[in-house]
Amino acid sequence: MSTYDTGMIVNLTISAWSGHKLDKAKTAAVTSDAKAASDAARVNKHLVSKEALADITRTANALRQYFYRATLPWGDNGDRLLGAAGFMEFMEATARLMDDFHAAVDEFITARYPAERARAQFRMGEMFDADDYPAPECLRSKFSTALDIHGIPTSDDFRVALKDSDAERIRKQIDTSNNQRLRDAMRLLWERLFDVVENFAQRMEDGSRFKEATVVNLQELAEAVPALNITNDPDLTELCKEIQQKLGSVTAKDLRKDDAARQQARQEAKAIVDRMSDLMAGFDTK
Repeated sequence: MSTYDTGMIVNLTISAWSGHKLDKAKTAAVTSDAKAASDAARVNKHLVSKEALADITRTANALRQYFYRATLPWGDNGDRLLGAAGFMEFMEATARLMDDFHAAVDEFITARYPAERARAQFRMGEMFDADDYPAPECLRSKFSTALDIHGIPTSDDFRVALKDSDAERIRKQIDTSNNQRLRDAMRLLWERLFDVVENFAQRMEDGSRFKEATVVNLQELAEAVPALNITNDPDLTELCKEIQQKLGSVTAKDLRKDDAARQQARQEAKAIVDRMSDLMAGFDTK
């Protein structure tokens, strides 16, 4: 089975109303009073309180962060690479996080926004302008999420009426570009795992303080990497198995109170880091 059959391209779009509006009159007054150029400052009005949009911001960030954790980079237009092995889990988690976002939007529009708009004249003072506040039904359209999914483009998809020599050249360019993007994506996956394991090993040093996330991030990444291992790299597969076997059951609580367990975990992680360093040394020559 080829890489094209085991991976797909996904792109996530999140749109949200910022609650900010440029006040052109105040901007002109500020720059004029300061005898400054017209583009030297901007006065942005915060139409609603930061707290009013907090849940929307939180759920949007959670969705975006999961999307980036569960995928690898592909190109420079927001496209990401998703392994077919993790597709169902990805879709379920993404749908749940999208639901959380839209629930926060519903709560804001039906409960918080009317209250914010009602007190806006008092809160905004001379900067108040009723036209800054859209009707709830118009405001809802400013919030959205969209997930685009499609296959990895291949040279076989190339359908243009060109001379055979030109067509073959472009097909080769497509294959070369895909191969480079795949190498870059897998390199990043290796580097992501290396950084997390190395950080864990460093935090296990005597006297070092560490957060529970130091342990959880390592364990969660080791579980997630196999689904992102699009090329079925055997070294990467073996490393994740080793992390899960040797460090998958440790807890931050146990490591904090048991010096011997912490030193053992540090040694295990350090050995994995050293092996990864050797394996990654040949990346630049591949």
